[in-house]
Amino acid sequence: MRAKGWWTVAALVACALAASGIADRFAEQYAEGALKRAFATWAVARGLDGAISVAQGTELALEPGGVGVNLSVGEVLDPVNDIVEQFSQVMLIATGSTVLQTFILKYTGSVGVSLFMAATALFALLVLWIPRFAMRPRLKAFALKFFAVTFMVRF
Repeated sequence: MRAKGWWTVAALVACALAASGIADRFAEQYAEGALKRAFATWAVARGLDGAISVAQGTELALEPGGVGVNLSVGEVLDPVNDIVEQFSQVMLIATGSTVLQTFILKYTGSVGVSLFMAATALFALLVLWIPRFAMRPRLKAFALKFFAVTFMVRF
């Protein structure tokens, strides 16, 4: 009986969250902020990479005692430049991932997906509470798993 109660509460809370849109608004705000931070970090890394590349081309010409020596001071920055370049590539991938997450978030928060999740919740609750269906363990397990999967897709 306790499991029925917990599943019932979970289904009702999930449907209420989906209908209210509170979780969606919070997730959208978080995703937008994450996208801005990821893009800004990528832009800073690319700018730093460019500045280091310019500094790498720096040469120092000295003539101590009449002997000409050219020193490539910027070559010391090569390992740093490689690290910054790799970091900017990682941030570009992270930015793309965040864009994809925002896209998925927008479409899984649609009315159709919410209604589908509510229908699976109703199906699971009917299977749990109607004795004729509750006696069938495979149907019960299927209904609860199906609701859990649609819940995860929705949120």
